[in-house]
Amino acid sequence: MKSIPITLMVRDDLHLYRKDRGGAMFDLLETGECDVIIAPVGQRPSIASTELYSWNLVAVAPAGLWEDSQVAIGDVLDQPLLLSPPNHVSRELVDTLISSDNHQQTVVHESASTESLLALVDAGLGVALLPDDSVWSGSSRTIHKLHPTTGDKHALHWREGEEESDPRLADVLRIVEKLDHRGSTRT
Repeated sequence: MKSIPITLMVRDDLHLYRKDRGGAMFDLLETGECDVIIAPVGQRPSIASTELYSWNLVAVAPAGLWEDSQVAIGDVLDQPLLLSPPNHVSRELVDTLISSDNHQQTVVHESASTESLLALVDAGLGVALLPDDSVWSGSSRTIHKLHPTTGDKHALHWREGEEESDPRLADVLRIVEKLDHRGSTRT
């Protein structure tokens, strides 16, 4: 997984939410219901951020569907699709790929739950298009890079200036500064 060690970030009562759900986590951050989030890079006036890592969309398919480690988007779109719902960054990327390829697609299921989508792949019900940082292979599924490649970046976000008044947040930011953005600390 290409993320920073979450255990280093959950300290005392500092509330971390990983992954954005259509902007809702930014709303929770702005209202003070959480302290930091890991979500796609985005701009909001009162939110500070530091980029953590990049990710790419991958096709998660039932084992044996494709032999190659890379698959053309047109081949993916010919399959029944299992997707995140609209307003998720990964779904927006999929919708852009679909419109640029002029393909008709068959979406058989939408879910905000990666685990649910992977279970449907395991059951042989379709191909999921998901961020590579949130999937893992198994005996009944394989992961394939997409051609063309498309993705986004995730960042750590917090309320601007709060690091000056909250030592827990300041500690987290010091840890993040020491990371090489691949999950290991710099020496």
